[in-house]
Amino acid sequence: TKADYEALTFYENRNYILDDGSIYDVAVKTQDSTYVFGVNDALVSLSGNNTTGVIGNENLPFASWEFAITQMDLSGNATIWVEGGTYSMNTEGLGYAVVEQDFENELTIRSKPNQTVILGHSYQIYSIRFMNSSANVTFKGFTFRPYTNELATFYTNGTISVENINVLDCIFENYGVSHTYSALFQSSGTNVGTKIKRCTFQQGLGKLTAQFENATDVDYIGNI
Repeated sequence: TKADYEALTFYENRNYILDDGSIYDVAVKTQDSTYVFGVNDALVSLSGNNTTGVIGNENLPFASWEFAITQMDLSGNATIWVEGGTYSMNTEGLGYAVVEQDFENELTIRSKPNQTVILGHSYQIYSIRFMNSSANVTFKGFTFRPYTNELATFYTNGTISVENINVLDCIFENYGVSHTYSALFQSSGTNVGTKIKRCTFQQGLGKLTAQFENATDVDYIGNI
């Protein structure tokens, strides 16, 4: 099952066929999952509108996942589907995305199957900032495009805690283009249960360091 595969801490040399329709050759996805839009899900589209977007109605998409997440029920067990295209994360004009929700169960933010979604931004330090203690958020299937002088993709505000923040099947473009290092996660607070799995890092001049301060129970497997 999908749950069994995501619970693995190492991959055997074989194919994995999951119950969501996806297929992996060891840690490489060879077939994407099927698209099933649920009643608690949200759709994001380049043609969407954050004013008229509605949870549970794929005919009324949002314009950005970072706004859609503020409309999701905190019980979780839902997905924000993002249609193909290039998006600039820009919560309230800050130039990056803000996450401050603490979900009871997993909330998945992911690209629609077989579509390429590029997430960029215009802030020089980080892409996504956790402003309050957050839990149970999964990012899946995105291409992250760093801005000039980016230091970290994910950053936590001060000494707040994050738990079960997962990054799966993502591509990190040209990481560290202007630095001696770039951090995937940069945090001064506690970081529990983070999973970085099956991601590809296209390094530039800098060196990627998976930086986890005060972190426990971190899985970092199947990455290239």
